[in-house]
Amino acid sequence: MLQIPEGWSVAFEHPAVAACSDRALVLTSLDIPHEILHVDGLCRLVVPNEYLERARYEIWAYETENRAGPAPPPPVPVTEQ
Repeated sequence: MLQIPEGWSVAFEHPAVAACSDRALVLTSLDIPHEILHVDGLCRLVVPNEYLERARYEIWAYETENRAGPAPPPPVPVTEQ
């Protein structure tokens, strides 16, 4: 079992590796150092403590921006006149 390195904290955790990988791409694009660890059956995205607040904010912003909205209404049938 891997341990979280001293001076690093969990910014995000999820059982699916894909969820961590998506958020890791967000951090990579912003030059926020990070690592993905598999600890206790969870995928954990860890960052140095000094980046924790910004990393969590950026992950939140990504999730908010990519949240599925309500389904669009069905198309209105076209009637011939």
